Amino acid sequence: MDSITFQYSNDTIEYDQKTDTFKIPIRFGSANIAGGLDRYLKFSYSFNDELEGKVKRVVISPDGLDTAVINHMDPMTHQFTHQWDVRTRVGGTADAVIYMQAHKITPDDWIAVQMESSRLKGLKPVRPAWDSTRVLEYKDFGPALNAKLLESMKKKAVADVATDSKAVQDEAKKKIDQVKVDEDFAKVLPQVVTGAHKEQAKTDLDDEAATVSCQD
Repeated sequence: MDSITFQYSNDTIEYDQKTDTFKIPIRFGSANIAGGLDRYLKFSYSFNDELEGKVKRVVISPDGLDTAVINHMDPMTHQFTHQWDVRTRVGGTADAVIYMQAHKITPDDWIAVQMESSRLKGLKPVRPAWDSTRVLEYKDFGPALNAKLLESMKKKAVADVATDSKAVQDEAKKKIDQVKVDEDFAKVLPQVVTGAHKEQAKTDLDDEAATVSCQD
């Protein structure tokens, strides 16, 4: 349909460091036309297997209808979905926010959005009736999410070594700055922090040993 709306922007993605959660807004749907009879409107969100296990909830807010908070995936359809009885409404558009556990997005990851507008099951005639699907591929959202996550993880790594000596901090910061988005940064950055703490512990032990030796 020419009236289908699909709006997504990497600029609207948020990363909540406190909850380690991505918030991914998507607007999707069709023109809203009056004059139907016994209608329903359904929105569904699905993901590849890896992302599926990371989704915490999907909040769906269709224009002019109650907001639905979907905390669990339908095990039969593998979708986060909700249906509204809309009586005479034909079509409709919804703003949705996908809450996803933050992690590095991979090239195999995708997000699919589906809407369905039809007459309640068993009632005829059903027309006009349609469903429409749009898919976000890795290239559409993956690099942006990874960049936001990397930026936040770098800040956290710097903060985590803030109690170490200046020399240890400076060395750790050099390593942190060198980590790139195409690396396994979710693994590398914690290793840098752990290495800095070990180096600090070694320095503390050496200083303590030197102090004891002087006292002797």
